[in-house]
Amino acid sequence: MGENLELAFIKTSYMAEIIAATGTEELMDKGNRPYIGMYDKSTRWFVPLRANVTKTRKENAVWLTPFETSNPHYRNPGLDFMKAVYVPEEEDIHKIKNTLPEKQWDYINKNQQNINNAFTNYVLWVDELPDSERDKKWSTVPLFPKGIQSIRERLIAEEIELNQSLYNDIGI
Repeated sequence: MGENLELAFIKTSYMAEIIAATGTEELMDKGNRPYIGMYDKSTRWFVPLRANVTKTRKENAVWLTPFETSNPHYRNPGLDFMKAVYVPEEEDIHKIKNTLPEKQWDYINKNQQNINNAFTNYVLWVDELPDSERDKKWSTVPLFPKGIQSIRERLIAEEIELNQSLYNDIGI
């Protein structure tokens, strides 16, 4: 399993709280959908795994996770960034045993950094859209301003760390 990845269900009570607080209909309605948790304890975004991430979605909003299967429901399996959920409290998730197909999980692990980068870019892209455009994107990202802020803070910390490393390398 990847160092920063976890497989989990998001508790239905948390989803109900978000729906009650926002009035949104954008959250995934299946209570038994597995999510991939990404990043670290301070940047707790969970992205749903879906059996058929349609090709009609924006290219930057999905990450296909192909694997061989005879199951006709798995036409375009992947991660759906559009339906990501920020879950700040550990008790709002239920970690589950990893029973994903080995090739799919290996693919996700090998591409973990690329997936994180693509998800970060997607979150920032959605956040920078004018409000009138956000509503048309059917994304859950705007429902979680703390989650967006956590990504921005992580990026700032990474930039500071990189600059300090560069300064150390050149002896400043």
